[in-house]
Amino acid sequence: MNVNEPGYENLNAEAHLSAVFNKMKQNVDSVKISNASQRILKLKLLKESILSHQNEMREAMNISFKKPALETDITELLPVISHINLVVKNLSHWMKPERRPTPKELFGAKSYVIHEPKGIVLILSPWNYAFNLLFDPLVSAIAAGNCAILKPSEATPAAVKVIKKIVEAVFPPNEVYVAEGDARTASYLTSLPFDHIFFTGSPAIGRLVMKAAAENLASVTLELGGKSPAIVHQDADISKTANSLVFAKFLNTGQTCIAPDYLLVHKDVVSKLSSALIERIESCYGNTPEAIKSSPDFGRIVTEGNYLKIKSWLLRDIGQGARVIYGGNFDDYEKYIEPTLITNVNCESALMQNEIFGPVLPILEYSTIDEALDFVKSLPKPLASYIFSKSSSLQEYVLANTTSGGTTINDCLLHNFNAHLPFGGVNNSGMGKGRGVYGFYEFSNVRGVLNAKSYVRIPELLSAPYTKMKYKIADILLRWF
Repeated sequence: MNVNEPGYENLNAEAHLSAVFNKMKQNVDSVKISNASQRILKLKLLKESILSHQNEMREAMNISFKKPALETDITELLPVISHINLVVKNLSHWMKPERRPTPKELFGAKSYVIHEPKGIVLILSPWNYAFNLLFDPLVSAIAAGNCAILKPSEATPAAVKVIKKIVEAVFPPNEVYVAEGDARTASYLTSLPFDHIFFTGSPAIGRLVMKAAAENLASVTLELGGKSPAIVHQDADISKTANSLVFAKFLNTGQTCIAPDYLLVHKDVVSKLSSALIERIESCYGNTPEAIKSSPDFGRIVTEGNYLKIKSWLLRDIGQGARVIYGGNFDDYEKYIEPTLITNVNCESALMQNEIFGPVLPILEYSTIDEALDFVKSLPKPLASYIFSKSSSLQEYVLANTTSGGTTINDCLLHNFNAHLPFGGVNNSGMGKGRGVYGFYEFSNVRGVLNAKSYVRIPELLSAPYTKMKYKIADILLRWF
C-alpha cells in the first residue's frame, strides 16, 4: 500500500511503520546517488521550514515545560541552523573521493576512499531537547545521503506536532518520516533491519537499543549521559566561574545531558564560590523563592517520573545528613524544583551515583587535584567535563588524567555549540560521534577503493604454480618494500 493512498492511516501501528520502511527501501537507492547540490538544496529547504515554524516551536516548548522562548532559540533552533550552515558550506568537499597512498608492491595502482550512505537510518530522540536532538543527527543523515525514520519522544506532544509540520513541508514520507508513538513504537522500530540507529538517551535504554541493533547487525551511535564533573581549582576566576556554572546547570531546568552534574571545588575557594553561585542564581531568576518560582525564565521538569526521582534522591540525601545551602523547594503539581545547591552529600547515594538531570547541584570539596581526579575516575566516563583554572599546566594535567566525551575549559557547554568539534560520549556515556564532518562520517560507509591499472598484473606474478622465480619475487617484496 502506498503511504499516500486512502486507508493508509487505518493500518495498525506496526503495519503502518512496516509500510513506511518498505517504501523507503524502494526509494533508498535513488536518494543514495544524490549529489552534493541536491543534498544541499534539501538542507536549505529544511532550514527555511525550521525558521518558518520558529514561533510554533517556541509555543510548543513552553506548553511542554514552560521553556522560555529565548532558550528554545539558543538551545534548540540555533545549534541546528548553525549545523546546517556548516554542512552547506562544506558538503561538496566532504563528498569528494579522498586519495590514499598506494604501497610500492602495488605499483601503478590508484587508491582512494569514498563515503557512501549507509541507507535507511533510525533516529531516536529524548524529551529534554525534543527538537535539537532529533534534527541535529537528521542534518548529518541527509548530508550523507540517507533515508530516515525519526522517533521523537511522546513526552512532548506539542513539539512533535510542529516537528511533523517541519519535516512534511520538505520531505516525502518515503525519504524522511516522523513516527509517533510510545516506547512500544520505539521497540518495534528497533526490530526493523535499519542500516544504522542513532539513539540519544539513558545508558539503560541505550543497552536495549544496542542489543536490538545487534539482531540485524546494524551499526549504532549512542549519545548517552552520565555525571559530568566541573573542577574548580583555587586559581579560578570565581565570579566568571559562578556565572558559567549557573547558566549551564539551570538552563533548560537542568535537563541537559552535558550540564555539570556535580562540582569538585578546592577547599580554599568553596565558600567564595558558594556565595557567588547564590548571588548569580538570584540575579538570573529572582531573590526570593516566590520570585524564582514565578520567573518566566525558569522552566519545569518535563516528566513526572523524572521529577519524582530527583525529589526522592534529594530528600533521601538530606535525611542522611546532606545540607541544602540554597533552594530545596518543590511543587508536585507543577513538577517544579527550585534551583538547589547541596553540600555534605553521601558519595555512595543515588544522587551521586546517577545523573541528576535536574536543577540540583552537589558541591564537593577537595584538597589536592589528584584527590579530585581520583573521584572523577571512580565513576563511569562522563559525556562532558569542565575545568576552571588559569593554569595551563593544570588544565593539561586534568585532560591527560581523565576521559570524557568532550571538555570545555573555563566555561561550560560551549564545546557543544561548535559544530566543527565532534560530539559524543565514551563507554558508558556513549559511542560514536556526531556533528559536522564527524556526523557525516557517522552516517556514511567509508569505502576503500583500489583501481589497478591494466598493466599491474600482481596475480600473474605471484599466483600458482609457485616457481623459484616467484619465491624470489616474494622475498624481494618482504625485504625491500
